[in-house]
Parts: sequence; C-alpha cells; structure tokens
Amino acid sequence: MSGRAKIINMSKIEELKDLLQDDFKGLLDDYIDDSKQNLEKMKQAISENDPKQLSMLAHTMKSSAANLGAEILAESCRIVERNYKDNDKCDGIEPLLKAIEDEFIQFKQELMNL
Repeated sequence: MSGRAKIINMSKIEELKDLLQDDFKGLLDDYIDDSKQNLEKMKQAISENDPKQLSMLAHTMKSSAANLGAEILAESCRIVERNYKDNDKCDGIEPLLKAIEDEFIQFKQELMNL
C-alpha cells in the first residue's frame, strides 16, 4: 500500500471529482482554508481550556476530512471529539493536536499533488 493510499482514500476523491467536476478545485481550496481556521480555533480553545469548543471543532474537522477521504485525519479528530466532549479540561491534548496538524499537512500536500 502506498503512502497516498494511507493518507487519501482515492475512491472518495474520484467520486467527488466526478460529481463536482470543475468545482472540485474550489472545494479543496475551501477545505484547506476552513481546516487551517479550525486548527487555529482548536489551539485557542485549548489555551482557553474549553474542551466543549475543542470537541465541536474536532467534530467539524472530522466530518470534512471523512468526506474528502482523509480517513486517518478523520479518526484522529474523532478521538479528540470523543475524549473531550464531556471533559472539563483540555489536559493531555497536545500530542493529539500535533498528530492532527501533521496529518492535515500530509493530506494537504497529497491534495495539491492531485
């Protein structure tokens, strides 16, 4: 299995390309911009010790990533969403957030190579 297959579910990408045709590039651009903003908002939620907001943002990123075939990224976001939804602190989040950031960067790079 290639690195791309691990980072991107290409069948989802091909399905979206077929469905959206000329609008596909715009979808990718919007996804990248929104994800960057969500990552910044996640950092802010952590600095404000707001696990509910962190969980909501992780949910948003999870859904978007899953729709674009970023299954590893979506799973990491799901873990944050689940683990911090009912917490009252953001303790221990740093390694998870770092993983999400790294996975997003890898996924973004792969998207740019399509």
